Amino acid sequence: MVLVPILNLTEHEVSGGRRWTGRAYLPGRLNRTVLILDLGDRLIAVRQTCPHWTEVSLLPGRLDLDDNFLECPGHGWQMQLDGPELLAKPVVRQDGAFFLEID
Repeated sequence: MVLVPILNLTEHEVSGGRRWTGRAYLPGRLNRTVLILDLGDRLIAVRQTCPHWTEVSLLPGRLDLDDNFLECPGHGWQMQLDGPELLAKPVVRQDGAFFLEID
C-alpha cells in the first residue's frame, strides 16, 4: 500500500456536510484531481468530474449513503460509490493532511 498526498486541498460545505477537493500527486505515477467524500465511517476519494460529461464537477452532486451513490448534477446519472465509474479509493487523514491509499 502506498499513501499518496492530496495537495491543494479546499474544504467545501455541501448540503450540510463537508467535502474536499484537491490533487493526488505522486511523481511519475499519479496526478489526479479528486473529490473527497465523508461517508461517516470513512473517507473516500472519487474523480472530481463526471466521467460522461467531463466539464461537470461532481462536487455539488447529491450523495445518497442509503443507496450508495453520487448523482451527477449535470445529467442526473447515479453512480455507485463502489462502482467503476467513480474510481473510488480510500483516504487516510493524518494530522490534518489527506492521503489517497493505492496498491
